[in-house]
Amino acid sequence: MLEDRVTQVEVAVPPSTAVRAVQAWTLAIRGIVVTVWSDVLGRIGLLLLLLFVLTAIFAPVIARHEPFETQRLPSGAIARNQPPSLRYPAGTNRLGHDLFSQLVYGARMALVVGSVAALGGGIIGTLVGLTAGYF
Repeated sequence: MLEDRVTQVEVAVPPSTAVRAVQAWTLAIRGIVVTVWSDVLGRIGLLLLLLFVLTAIFAPVIARHEPFETQRLPSGAIARNQPPSLRYPAGTNRLGHDLFSQLVYGARMALVVGSVAALGGGIIGTLVGLTAGYF
């Protein structure tokens, strides 16, 4: 009777604040990527950044030797000041360390230092801006 005549009514629930924040960040990041990708130099820079990040992530796979391990020639002598070759793509230094391995592992450290510096600068800038806006 009364239950037969009641129809279901769908109510549109507004998205929560967290969902709106995620949607806003997604749109902002998408806009930045589209803007950078539309410029030739931006595209080159984005690809170089991606290459740098991938090199840092896969450093143990890319580097053939440990960065500070003394390399030895097949004769047993220390591989001092070797020129670039297939075995040592960037050569070795006077201590016999593979320079390519040091560059690859250095990319990892540079990425960490850059990220921490950017995060720290953002936090400090936000606190200074909030303080200046309050007073």
